[in-house]
Amino acid sequence: GMEREFEVIPSRRGGETLLVSARIVESSLAWKRVMQLYEKNTVVEVKIRHVSRGGALVELENLQGFIPKSHLGMDLEKAKENIGKTLVAKFLEADAETNRLVLSHRLANVQNNVKDLEVGSVIKGKVVAVKDYGAFVDLGLEFNALLHVSQISYNRLFNVDQVLSVGDEIKAMVLSYDANRGRVSLSTKKLEMEPGDMLRNPAKVFDNAEKMASQFRERVAAAEAVARASAAEAKASKEEVPANTE
Repeated sequence: GMEREFEVIPSRRGGETLLVSARIVESSLAWKRVMQLYEKNTVVEVKIRHVSRGGALVELENLQGFIPKSHLGMDLEKAKENIGKTLVAKFLEADAETNRLVLSHRLANVQNNVKDLEVGSVIKGKVVAVKDYGAFVDLGLEFNALLHVSQISYNRLFNVDQVLSVGDEIKAMVLSYDANRGRVSLSTKKLEMEPGDMLRNPAKVFDNAEKMASQFRERVAAAEAVARASAAEAKASKEEVPANTE
């Protein structure tokens, strides 16, 4: 059968009766595992159990934790839709003595998204502002990315709000990323299968985003290979010693 550990607790009734508690041992072991994850700053998976105005109660290793509203990375209605589902989280606080466990889904998303910020990669985001010169997109980072009007479609676009609105969830390709300056440039134009797809059918662009981005990366790699070969050939020709005609 299944083996379990128990802790024997002296009873206050008569002094001779002993109580056995598996819950205390299991809680102690769970906290031990959680503290190991906390010390390694590990991104963990938690399950949402309840959502209130202040945030969400979650479960990790059968322990109850809390994600404050400001660290959910989504509105409360969206969080309620995710009750019973798992999501990634990073530790904010973990204290076994006080049973205090506070986590952040928003910061876990930041860490995951930073890993994905390679030129040519596809990333998801939400439009948070629309300007004449483009749209700002929230990628879950500490700064927003810019989708410039010239990078929305191969077809000419007169007004950004013809295509994008605040709150739209989109996919875009990373054109450039400067971590030191906190700048990310995006493109949906490079993801169009045909010029003007973003104007006619943005969903088609998003559905085929990974495929088009892969083709783009292949073209860039091929062009770089040709450039390297040309540079090597030019260097070799300069290093050739002229034949002695005497």
